[in-house]
Order: sequence, then C-alpha cells, then structure tokens
Amino acid sequence: MYLVAKQPPMIGSTRFRHRFGSILFVLLPMHLSDTLLQSTEALTLPISSRRPCTTLPIPGGSSSFFRHSTHKHDSVLCYSTREPKPDTTNDSGESSLAESISRSYAEKETDGVVELATTSSLLTDLSVDIEDDLIPAILEASGGRKGIVASIMNAMIGSGCHFIDETKTKAGTTPGLVSDRVLSLMEGLFDAADVTPDIVTYSLAYEALSKDDPDDTDGLADSILETAERSSKKIAGGKRRKLLASSRRKVTSSFSDAEDDLRELLGADFEVLLETDGFAVVNKPSGVPCFHARTTTAGKIKRGKGKKKKGKKGQQQNENKANDRLPSDVSLEDALVSCNVPLSTLNPEALGLVHRLDRGSSGCLILAKTNELHARLVSEFFLRRTTKQYVALVRETQASSISKKGSIDHAVGGRSARSDYQLLERYRSDGDDAAMVGFEIFTGRKHQIRVHAAEVLGSPVWGDPLYGAGDGGPNTKPPQQERIFLHASRLKIPVLGVDVESPVPSWWESTLSTFGEKNETKD
Repeated sequence: MYLVAKQPPMIGSTRFRHRFGSILFVLLPMHLSDTLLQSTEALTLPISSRRPCTTLPIPGGSSSFFRHSTHKHDSVLCYSTREPKPDTTNDSGESSLAESISRSYAEKETDGVVELATTSSLLTDLSVDIEDDLIPAILEASGGRKGIVASIMNAMIGSGCHFIDETKTKAGTTPGLVSDRVLSLMEGLFDAADVTPDIVTYSLAYEALSKDDPDDTDGLADSILETAERSSKKIAGGKRRKLLASSRRKVTSSFSDAEDDLRELLGADFEVLLETDGFAVVNKPSGVPCFHARTTTAGKIKRGKGKKKKGKKGQQQNENKANDRLPSDVSLEDALVSCNVPLSTLNPEALGLVHRLDRGSSGCLILAKTNELHARLVSEFFLRRTTKQYVALVRETQASSISKKGSIDHAVGGRSARSDYQLLERYRSDGDDAAMVGFEIFTGRKHQIRVHAAEVLGSPVWGDPLYGAGDGGPNTKPPQQERIFLHASRLKIPVLGVDVESPVPSWWESTLSTFGEKNETKD
C-alpha cells in the first residue's frame, strides 16, 4: 500500500473507513487491475452508481457565441466580445446548482466556478452532499465532457483553498473538513466519470490538505505529493529518467553560482533576479524557448574534447576550446539541466517550469526548485493570486488609436481572456508610429497579449511574425533568433513575498532610436 500515515487512525473505525475510502482511488496508480480494486471494496465507503447527464450543453467555442462591442467610461476604453448569457432560472425564479455551475463556467471558465463555489461555499457547506448533490451537478453542468469535469473539479478544490485562508483565524471551523470533502470529490468524480487528477489537481489538493492540517497528521498531503511525483515520472517517460539519473551524478549548483555559465549558454540578457531555497526568478532572454516540446537534437549542449585536427598546437587547443560547448537552439531547461541546478519534477513537460513565456518574449519567469514549492506556485497561479505585468512596443497605424488606458475581454483560442492596458509613450516616425503599452493579464492564455494587441487594439506587437507584419515583413530568421518586443516586466506573488521587476532588454534601444519625436503619455 502506498499510503503512509504518521499517526494512523484505528483500523476498522469510522474515521479509518472514511479516510481510506476517500483516498483509495486517488493514491493508487490508475493502472491497477479491476480485481485488485474490487478486493478493496469492503474497506471503502459505498459509492452509488452514477451516469453522466448530457442534457445541458455548455455554450461557447462557436463563432456565433461571440460578437464585438465596445463601450467607453470616461477615459477608460473597455472592449468586450462576450454575448450576454441567457437566463437559466427555473419556473420558481431560482437557478439549480447545475445551471449555476454551467453559467459560471460559460462566462469565465474556472475563474467563474471558483467565484461561485467560494461565495456559495459549495465545497464546504455540509448541506451540499458531495455524492448526491455536487457530483451530479458537475456532471450535468459539464455535459459529460471529461475536460470540463476536470476543470470544474479543480475550481472546486481551489475554492477550498480560499475557504481555509479566510477561516483559518476564526474559531469554530471544523479541522479536516476541507480535506475530507476534497478527497471525496476526487474519488467520486474518478468513479463517476473516470476523471483522473492532473498536475493542477494534485497541486491544489496538496495546498488544501497541507493548509487544512499544517502538521499533516495523517500524512495525506505528503501522499498526494508523492502520487503527483509518480504520475509525472510515468508521463515524462524514459527521457526524464535518464536525465535525472545523469544529474544525480553531478554536483548540484545554485542558480546564482551557475549564473555566468547560464549567461554563456543563453545570452547576456539572462539574469538571476531572486533565489530562495524553494524557487528562483530569472530574466529569460528573447529567442530562448522555455523547453523543447518534442524530442530533438536541438538544444543539445556538447561537452567534450572536440574533434582533433592537424595543425599547430595552439591552433588545435583553440578549436578544442571552441567545440567544448556548442549549443544549438538551447532551451532554458537545457541550460539549467546542463548546469545541474536543482529543479522540481512535478511538471512532466519540463523540469522546474511553473509557467512559461513565448520564445520571442523576455522577462520575469519563476522556476520551482522543490516539488512542495512547485505545487504551491501552481495553486497561486490557478487562483489568480499573482500579478503579471508586461511592456510591449506596438505598431500604431492611422487606423488604430490607443486610448490612455482600458480593459479588454476578448476570447483567445476560444477561451475567455482578460487584460488591462495603459499607454505609456508614443513614438512618431515617417511611416507607422509606435507606442509603448503596459499590460496586466488576469488570465494566462497562450499569446494573450499578442492577440489582444493585434485583434482588439489594432496595434500588433512590433516584430510579431504571427499576428502582425513583423518588422516590415515575414520573420525569416532562424527560430533561436526570433525576438519580439514583448517583455514580462514584473512578477508579484504576495504569499511568497515575491515582487520582482526587470527592465526591458538593451537591444530594444536600437529600434527605439530610429523613431523621432517621443510623446510622454503616462499619467
């Protein structure tokens, strides 16, 4: 058995059966045979048979669901592409639980469900039974789609984290309440819809359980984290195992100690902005990918004696030194692994990576050094308790005119995406003008700022080969030389005391110097 409890409850007691039943389907590997699962049935709480209901579809995703509209409030311009949702109240004027969840998810996806579950205490209200009320409502609201079921489950667990934060100093709260209901929800949805936890689920569950019981008396939080580690290892496959085995044979170095070597591999703009025992914040240079999604020879860092060639002794030594390290499209992960800095293993795609920046973008990026901090960081990002600010140079044409500040609510990739922006400076030239714009994003969609700048403001990011005209034409540079004028200038995570800023790269100046008049517009 994988569960290890520090102070196990008495076997056969009600508490034991509930604890064991709640975590059995979460902590056992999902590939165990049906025979083994059936043999443990007598120890678990009875689970009623459920069948997903597919009678309530979720609106969204289709082009007819969105329309473009704008409205002004004073000097703030608000852009919205979201159609008002139809009323889903029943004949008595009250919304059912499934309808409320469906509407919240349709409006703001997981953010909407977190808000609903937090304000309504869906996870922690004992009058809402997990098995009989909440799980059937989630299945109905999702239309039986496993991806949406998983997202709603994560949002419900996230609301439990909010509940603990808000009530941990108040008297009368029930210890273990959130833990029991989180585990019951995960077990029930696995049983009813075959929904298995992912890295976000494990991270939120670990955060909720460790906060609900800081001493981890039953060892449940540690067991959740260990299960997440095994799951990531299995998904990552043999390449990850070889990588970790190789790193264990090397001397571990801190980010700060390896900064010179990392700068040599990644470029002069690389910098360690902040480092603690659990994480590090770095300045990722433009043109550097966070990781390579597919197995590739790109990014391989060659270390060796080099190929011997005939010639003078000094000449041969120089050639050997040049060949000692020959990176080709090195990713951030490649460089960090090469320098053997400590990195968490929870992310099956890339070691240490909690969030990402596009290859062409630069700026603040946080990396986890331990799995405990990785889970905590994933939870903070999921619950939108971080501040992410960017600076972008955008192309401003006569057809586009950016207001001083505003808000944007415009879907990206069919998913809701929200940003605030503020015009910082305008630059004049004989051709198209340019503007320096500050952005703060409240959702983390892929290419969110690039899409909002091009499609909503009508001013694509300068040099963007996908959503704009680039720097005068298609971007034909090799991938490792792709650079766009988008920089993550500030990252703030209050719970960890992180508030880090990074200035724009020095190479921006060569382009900015080509413009003539500069108009200050910052308030």
